[in-house]
Amino acid sequence: MLKRHEEAPVAGHDVVAVLHNPNSKFRSPLALWISFDGMKTWPYQRVLVPESSDGPKGRLNYPDGFVSKDKQWLHFAYDDNRHRAAVYSAKLPPLPESK
Repeated sequence: MLKRHEEAPVAGHDVVAVLHNPNSKFRSPLALWISFDGMKTWPYQRVLVPESSDGPKGRLNYPDGFVSKDKQWLHFAYDDNRHRAAVYSAKLPPLPESK
């Protein structure tokens, strides 16, 4: 899932957030990566869900979410191993100061 802000929330910054499975061999973990420079670098990389509730062979599929109006929370849902829906919220990092 790739979300690009319609308006840059910080002057001079192009903020992009990706909620995805960074491991190309498995559908876990589920991670949030944030770029503050238009996807040149990804300084914020956090694992939000390390593995399926069924263990390491389970899959975390189809993540989707939205950022709260106050831009402090990411609310998201995903399919846990094709038989369970999961909903979570994650506190987002503060946006960098404008230069």
